[in-house]
Amino acid sequence: MSIPEDITIKKLHEVLDTLLSEEPLNSDNILDIVLGLMIAIETFENVHGEQKKTIIIEVFNSYIAEKEDVSVELKELIKYILPKIIDTFVSIDKRQIKIKASKCLKITKKYFCC
Repeated sequence: MSIPEDITIKKLHEVLDTLLSEEPLNSDNILDIVLGLMIAIETFENVHGEQKKTIIIEVFNSYIAEKEDVSVELKELIKYILPKIIDTFVSIDKRQIKIKASKCLKITKKYFCC
């Protein structure tokens, strides 16, 4: 049995509210929030691929439309970058993008250490 899209959106709004219960949405926590929503939507049956992405974007857009304290910069970030963030997380999950932590640490140390 498939879950109607409006029920999925309502449930994801609840997840978003829970994820943001301690700290409001900002540029520092947006990746964690996106990842949390992506993990949550995986539990819904018969919601697939682009539909998941569209629903997550819709949840974010409706959330920021309701909130007056969300900065214009954050709204623009969500509008233009959110789809690419979701695509990147999916690519990492499918192992289409490989991140080698040790290599990243070497590069970071090279540029940011004394």
